[in-house]
Amino acid sequence: MLSAACQCQCSEGPAQVVEHVAVPNEGLPHLPQLLEVEVPEERQRLWVERGGLELDPVLASGALLLLDAGSLIQLASSGGILQPRQTLPPAAFASHSTVRAATHQVPETIGQSQKGAFPLFTAVLRIVCVSHCWLQPRHPDPLGYNLRVLGRALALLLRADAFGPGVWSVFFDLCGLHQACRDREGIPQQRTFAWLEDDSGFADGAVGRFISEEMLFKEALTSLGILYSHPHTIVFMLTQFPPDYDDPGVYDRSGNVESYMNRGWCFMELSLARMVKHSHFSLDLGRATGAEEVFLATTDGNRVRDSCLAGTCAVSQLAPAIPEAFEASLERKIFTAGKVDRLRVAGIYSDTFKSRICKISLLHYVSSGWGDSEAGQLADLIASGMPKLWGLGVIDSRIGDDGFAKLSEALVAPGGPQALEGLVVNHNAVGDRGAARLAEAAAEPGALRSLRGLALIGNRVGDEGAARLAAAAATPGALPALEALNLAGNGIGDRGARALADALASPEALPSLRRLVLSGNARVGGAGRDALQVAWAAASRPTEGEFPSVRNQEMLQAGLFV
Repeated sequence: MLSAACQCQCSEGPAQVVEHVAVPNEGLPHLPQLLEVEVPEERQRLWVERGGLELDPVLASGALLLLDAGSLIQLASSGGILQPRQTLPPAAFASHSTVRAATHQVPETIGQSQKGAFPLFTAVLRIVCVSHCWLQPRHPDPLGYNLRVLGRALALLLRADAFGPGVWSVFFDLCGLHQACRDREGIPQQRTFAWLEDDSGFADGAVGRFISEEMLFKEALTSLGILYSHPHTIVFMLTQFPPDYDDPGVYDRSGNVESYMNRGWCFMELSLARMVKHSHFSLDLGRATGAEEVFLATTDGNRVRDSCLAGTCAVSQLAPAIPEAFEASLERKIFTAGKVDRLRVAGIYSDTFKSRICKISLLHYVSSGWGDSEAGQLADLIASGMPKLWGLGVIDSRIGDDGFAKLSEALVAPGGPQALEGLVVNHNAVGDRGAARLAEAAAEPGALRSLRGLALIGNRVGDEGAARLAAAAATPGALPALEALNLAGNGIGDRGARALADALASPEALPSLRRLVLSGNARVGGAGRDALQVAWAAASRPTEGEFPSVRNQEMLQAGLFV
């Protein structure tokens, strides 16, 4: 159990990284003996399939401990206050084996909300990572305000039918990392000790952390990137301040008083959560209305419950910033420890970025409210080197010609994806100029040789853009693997249709094409349709097998072709 009593202030957390241990000592680190359980073979298999092996080293070493979510809920409901790790009993934590044994298969579909279909929740590790502002210099939440917000969200999560019954574990820095809470005798206190910048030790002559704890603390910090960025963990962001936060009689605000987005560690955690995780796994609890009744929407017959936390609090997706851009953004963020923390945070992000991005095979962004600026960030990401990327989808945003041109250039950049099979930029604002730049890219020797599906549904492509795409298609060797081209819902007329027909008449043009869609182009009349039908028949192209490959079936299931 987590104790409900805390009469004093606690640590600065990760924002205060001590580079020099004040007092040499022989103390052993806080490594409680936790209850271990048997991990069934099926659960271990799922743990491995969902990337749990990435977390094994830091969980096994004890450098980072996870709290039992049930204990946190009970503490919040009883009006308690969080405490530093070294003061907590073993019952507060979930053991490594307990976390692995909690992994299980969940339903492939979990209903819909008024915001649209939820992703396929077939893969989840039952781990929640909490990102939050420290409300006071030596305690993140001295009056339990954020704990109560967190407890309510966890209670909804534990009741979610889609995930089924079982243990959930939580990472909260104050409780999961070794804190500087040891007095001069090495005894952990419920208060922690500030580092004295003009001296070589902690206030009151305290030990702070044992040397062994300091080593594990630094190990845990380097693992935060893995934990927050993991595609199958859930991140809760506590972004709002208490209503009475400006009252100096209630809160001591002598430390970092910036908003969540302006704090360096919080900005890093948010950026990590957005790196590869779906938006419904990154939740800003500051958006909660208090009226949410469930964590996820569930379907009961024909009835859909819309009052769900995941729908209300989902964080919009952004393409992850390349390390250089992230480091530039850090210059505008505030850190309690200044330069030391800025360098450390930049390093954590850079290391995580390099390990995650090289493994990404599918990027899929839907209704993210993007424009050309965000498309440019995505282009920088793609050009940075993504050797395994085979599917890219940006759907229902505001990307125009400038943004799409940057994306097109990135796809054929020297470091760009060499095995891209699906490109979908549906329901955006791409016009003739954007289509022309894609055509130029496709016509470059050896470019987009693996592309099997291209969809620009619901954009602003007209006759000129269609003609440029047709000219690229007629270029010998261009788009040799393309099986499906969908230009439905644009502004193409007879001139564009005839240009496509002329290209298709050549047996060398698009030799693998199985399906061409121009429906919803109201300006295509009889002349254009007749020309296309004649060209299609003359080339003896098959009409069946729209997406015959397994990979394209995966793209269909991921919603890339909609």
